[in-house]
Amino acid sequence: MTSDVPRHTAAPRLEQAEAKVAELEEEVVQLKQAVASHQDIGQAIGIVMAVARVSPADAWDVVREVSQRTNTKLRQVASLLTEWSLSGSLPTEVRTELDRQLRLRRGGAVGMNGTVRVTDPP
Repeated sequence: MTSDVPRHTAAPRLEQAEAKVAELEEEVVQLKQAVASHQDIGQAIGIVMAVARVSPADAWDVVREVSQRTNTKLRQVASLLTEWSLSGSLPTEVRTELDRQLRLRRGGAVGMNGTVRVTDPP
């Protein structure tokens, strides 16, 4: 039995199909990474909300600003905050900027001495 497709056109079609499959596989990998990153960022926002008692919008702004001002990728800041909720350990630069961002959102004077200190999560 012979194919209706001439031999000289079958090879380019096969190459095109293989290229498309490779492209789609890469897209699937990227989408999986995006979903995981989105989940991490959502968890970090929740952690900031719970620990600092701020709104979701303010928590998002805090996480975003910490990322920008420490020159750390957003997903890395989210990961650090998630780890912090478990270990109580947060890099000094990130903790300092987190404190600063929360002070800005709370109008500066909070507590007996007028400062905001992010406490370690329970």
